Amino acid sequence: MTHRIIGLSVLVALAGCNAPAPPPAPISTPQPTPVAPEPQPQPAPAEEPAPVPDKPKAHVDDPALVTKLRRQIAERNSLSYKVFAAGVAIDGASSAGTAFNEIHIPEHSCVVLGQLLGKADLVRVLEIRYAPDFETQTTENASDLRIMGNSLGNFATVAARILDMSHDERVVTWNLYCAGQLGLPRAFIKQDGQSSFYVVSDGGRSLKVLGSIERGFAQKIKDAIEANPTVEVVMLGSGGGYVDEAMAAGQYIS
Repeated sequence: MTHRIIGLSVLVALAGCNAPAPPPAPISTPQPTPVAPEPQPQPAPAEEPAPVPDKPKAHVDDPALVTKLRRQIAERNSLSYKVFAAGVAIDGASSAGTAFNEIHIPEHSCVVLGQLLGKADLVRVLEIRYAPDFETQTTENASDLRIMGNSLGNFATVAARILDMSHDERVVTWNLYCAGQLGLPRAFIKQDGQSSFYVVSDGGRSLKVLGSIERGFAQKIKDAIEANPTVEVVMLGSGGGYVDEAMAAGQYIS
């Protein structure tokens, strides 16, 4: 009994020696920690020049309108002589009277300005219609013809002068003498360009000043008069401005 137990023990021990050894546990090799690539410097964006504000485009008159006005100037100037002469032929009087020398100048001015400044619909009510009566031989008709002749001639003079104006001067003139005047609505036009003008006319005898009384107004009056020593009359068309400048100009003129 005792020998059997010992033999079994030996067999068990031998069996254990003959059993295959378990495979070795895998050895983990430490992996290197990935290193993030260094950021590459980005090229600086190309500098773009700052946008240059658009310059206001110079105003260009409608050629068809200018042609129409020049035709009217020629036609009415010619008709003015014919009508006036017809009046003189009736009664021999050679004048319509000083009261009618400037007849319809405000209306003619605003009609022409309105057409050139896009306000033709507004000024249509101011247009003068001419229907001379060459048959009636009365003093009353003779006077009417002479007055009509003056009006026709004034249109020709005014229209020609306005066509020679710059766009900015037309705007100033419209805002001063037409917008809200003569029964027209207060349709003022924004003044983006030159806002004041010093115009010498009447053969150098008159200085007409248009626009607001701004800083430097008195000096500009002085400069204009000194540059034109034949000036005898200063005419001011202004919507107002600096009182001190106006007073200084008045003191110089007086």
